[in-house]
Amino acid sequence: MKTYMTAIAIGCAILLVGIVVRRWTDWRIVHQRLVGSAIVCYGVYLATLTGTVSTFVLPGLSAMGSGAAAGAGVGLLTYALIGTVGVVTGGVGIAVGGLAMALIGGGLGLTGALAGGAGFRTVTYPLVSPWFWAPVLAIGVYVFFGALRKRELRIQQALLTKDSN
Repeated sequence: MKTYMTAIAIGCAILLVGIVVRRWTDWRIVHQRLVGSAIVCYGVYLATLTGTVSTFVLPGLSAMGSGAAAGAGVGLLTYALIGTVGVVTGGVGIAVGGLAMALIGGGLGLTGALAGGAGFRTVTYPLVSPWFWAPVLAIGVYVFFGALRKRELRIQQALLTKDSN
């Protein structure tokens, strides 16, 4: 029951506003503004429609290669620094060797690149192309402000005919 009463009240309000607008204004200009604003609202609505996609992303070969190369470089640098003082620190640098340190660093760098590059990524994209909604907005603005331009032209024509008489 409440829904019917609300619908009837809204209908009566729209009818009353329509009668007042038609009686005291130039209906053609008001109608053109209403149509223009409706087209603009539709264009804005289309522009806000977006979709999302979530995917699991694995790192590329370049990320894995650069991580492994950086790790191998750090391993060789570690061998160069620790190897000279390996006796003092327990002989780790001398006992393991440069190639083994590079392999260990490369493996850790590859693992870091895999862990850092993998994960979920959410991509948001427009559902309606701007090639469609941008002209809709332009047409709506043109229709809305075209009403103002036509009214100015009618006023100018009325003044010119009044002055010529």
